[in-house]
Amino acid sequence: MSKQLYLSKIFKSLNRYAEYFAGVQTQHDLAIGIERVIDELFDQQYSGIYLYDFEAKKLRLHIARGFTEEERLEAERTAMDRHPGDVFRNNKVLYIPDTDKDTKSSTITSKRSFNVKSRIYAPILSGGKPVGVIGIVSDKPNMFDGLDMDLLLFICNLAGIFSTILNQITELKAANEEISSLSKFPTENPNPIMRIDYKHTLVYANIASQPYLNTHKLSIGMNITGDFRAAVTESMLTNEVVELEVRDVNAIYLFVITPVKESRHLNIYGINITERKVIENELRKSSMIAEKTDNAIIITDEFGATEYVNESFTRMSGYSIQDMIGLKPGKLLQGKDTDKKTSKIIRKAIDDGKSASVEILNYTKDGDPYWIKMELQPIFNNKNELTNFTSIQTDITQEKNLEKN
Repeated sequence: MSKQLYLSKIFKSLNRYAEYFAGVQTQHDLAIGIERVIDELFDQQYSGIYLYDFEAKKLRLHIARGFTEEERLEAERTAMDRHPGDVFRNNKVLYIPDTDKDTKSSTITSKRSFNVKSRIYAPILSGGKPVGVIGIVSDKPNMFDGLDMDLLLFICNLAGIFSTILNQITELKAANEEISSLSKFPTENPNPIMRIDYKHTLVYANIASQPYLNTHKLSIGMNITGDFRAAVTESMLTNEVVELEVRDVNAIYLFVITPVKESRHLNIYGINITERKVIENELRKSSMIAEKTDNAIIITDEFGATEYVNESFTRMSGYSIQDMIGLKPGKLLQGKDTDKKTSKIIRKAIDDGKSASVEILNYTKDGDPYWIKMELQPIFNNKNELTNFTSIQTDITQEKNLEKN
């Protein structure tokens, strides 16, 4: 055979092998391509193609020629504890011409219906790191020689190249999905998102920004003015995040202005805080009224943590707002003789977002006991969402003392 004809056959073979890996999208596709090359170069009954699952941190046996499904599963389960795992970890070829003469017990055969008499295992490397193992075995001794070893290493090198390509494709897909997700984010966000360049020009606004833009007669390509312009200028000059509260006819917005100096623009994220402001105003009015009453008043968040106490509460209990803020009132007010069943009633009402009316023994900051009648009421916003609780407390210590007498 002439040299040119010989080389032509080699190139045709290499081209055919490459075609086996065309369109590879998954590790299993890669394993099928490897199997097709093995079929061309080896006349073998049994082979195993292991590829490493980096999430599960184990070798997966994708192809198990001559194995039953039960044998394949068992070989995969024990792979990392046997010679496939050793080859993978050590990056070294394992060649056992006759297992009966393997005095070092270099291999451990998993449960199978045939006896292994000779084997070759070699690692698949991608970028110098192991990504899998290929094994070829026979039920006859001395079935493999140096040429077989070279051919197996060739297949492993080929598999390593396409494994690298597969990883790059996977990473590119993940990156594209992330970019696609991020690109949809501003459009789908229910809150206003805008971008302004360093010339104070509005260059982007999502759909949720439209009500605000309509009110202020703004559109993309126009320059911003007023307080908004001043806040944007401050953020540009200081390169710091600036918050701006803007009141419209129908809404109140909190805008967070974030500079991106490298790109010479500012991202603006808005939140409609109209409802929150209404609640704050109502609570402020309630607190003004509360300061004029003799009853002790506590306002908590939806979880029962203290946000406000009036002066009557401080006179009654000795605890200031600084003592109480952020704490559940019972933590400081209840003591050793407080009825546990009554405490549970209060806790259940808070958990269920319901009202409660109880009489309970509390303790002052100095440790003195006093009785109160407490009316607990939940506060809901216009979406029927629980936002706060109010607790109105009347001192009934004298009445309780009279009952004892």
